[in-house]
Parts: sequence; structure tokens; C-alpha cells
Amino acid sequence: MPVPCHLPPARAEIVELIHVPAHRGDGSEANPERIINLYFTKGGELVACYDPLNGPLDGFLAADKSA
Repeated sequence: MPVPCHLPPARAEIVELIHVPAHRGDGSEANPERIINLYFTKGGELVACYDPLNGPLDGFLAADKSA
């Protein structure tokens, strides 16, 4: 399935990440219990998090540490 892009990507590469499924939520209506998926580099830096309440896989990206 093609992903719409405003500009074509400059490059693509295969990278190795650590996938950690984790429980989140307190069981309330506003914060139901669910499984989220965290993605870390081998160095331990969080690069992405998929939470079904927040939408698509790129709904959250770790903040840029250089800012």
C-alpha cells in the first residue's frame, strides 16, 4: 500500500530496532488498559511509540534532543 508523500524520499534503508510491547492505562474510561508498542535503537533511545489511542505508527516520535 503506497504511503502519500509530499516529496519523494531521499533514501531508504533497513535499520534494526528493539520492539517492546508494554501495558498502558489505568482501566478508566478515559485511559483504558491496552498494549502499546515501543521502538528503541540498540543504544536505548526511544524512536517511536504506537499507542492505539493516538493513531498511526508515526503518531508519536521522540522529541529531537538537539532542540
